[in-house]
Amino acid sequence: MNDVISFCEVYDILQHLNTKLYKKIPQSFIEFIDENRNKEYKVNIDYTKSINSQKLQKNTRIILSLIYRDYLCTNEQKEKLVDSDKIELQKQREILNKKLNPDKLFHKKSHLAEMTKEEDVSMIVYKESLFHKIIKKMFRKK
Repeated sequence: MNDVISFCEVYDILQHLNTKLYKKIPQSFIEFIDENRNKEYKVNIDYTKSINSQKLQKNTRIILSLIYRDYLCTNEQKEKLVDSDKIELQKQREILNKKLNPDKLFHKKSHLAEMTKEEDVSMIVYKESLFHKIIKKMFRKK
């Protein structure tokens, strides 16, 4: 559902671009956005304010960023954006590696095993219930 709303917002924003910028975006991309949006959804964007101050879907912002990077900015700007994307992606990978580090996971398990070894474990004596004894006797081979 959020993607459909995002496509609606992006399409509406594209319709409000000046003609020079609009023509830089491939028509096939605009058609894709148009085909995947909900044509009955009413977009609520105030064009007297900047896009950054609007309450837009997260995916709308992502799509707009990609449109800017791939179609609207200069080659120099594009290189800077691609470089900053690489740096951000590397940071996210490092964060994930710290959270999901297999060495730490195994360390926690061995630490847990040591804790259970130290605890006093008493033997549980299982007493067969009268009901089970009767069932066994009934089905015992003669």
